Amino acid sequence: MGHEAFAQMITSHMRAHGLSLRTLGEQVGLTAGSLSRMLRGETTPTVYTLAQISEGTGIPVKNMFHALTDHEWEDDGKANSILEVILTLTEEQQAHLLALLDALMLTSKSEEGR
Repeated sequence: MGHEAFAQMITSHMRAHGLSLRTLGEQVGLTAGSLSRMLRGETTPTVYTLAQISEGTGIPVKNMFHALTDHEWEDDGKANSILEVILTLTEEQQAHLLALLDALMLTSKSEEGR
């Protein structure tokens, strides 16, 4: 994953606007510690968190997604549609969706092994 590209995007924004981690955290509704862990690649932000960061910074969610996944979302209509739906979900709904997808992937892998 592209944690380095994501971190560079966020730190560039911080430098351009003279923001500390604490100040950026206040703007986006996150703690400086959670932002720091994301920037170091220790945690991966959820879509909900990316939406919070986007709202507070003006950086489009698609740009952050691209940085994290190295996927050209702008040219992928199906992916854009899915992303739009995911952005309408609450953080709890996103967590349930991720759990469902994980379960489906595990089922798929176990069926491949048969």
